[in-house]
Amino acid sequence: MLMLQRRDDPDFWQSVTGSIEEGETALQAAVREVKEEVTIDVAAEQLTLIDCQRTVEFEIFSHLRHRYAPGVMPQYRILVLPCVTA
Repeated sequence: MLMLQRRDDPDFWQSVTGSIEEGETALQAAVREVKEEVTIDVAAEQLTLIDCQRTVEFEIFSHLRHRYAPGVMPQYRILVLPCVTA
């Protein structure tokens, strides 16, 4: 399991997260986010996404609102597990 330690709060750890950009598939987004967040270059052919069949809805806090497009509220997180093959 890959976990990231937050720079702004060293006591907080999180998984790789991100958004699917317009025109992207979930697999393309996963490849891009892994490269952006942990600088690991994984080919799409090496990555399998396992859908956990779980969606979490949560409010976007006002102090983070500037990071999102206008009108995006609430945010939904779909949980998938990326599995890398050699």
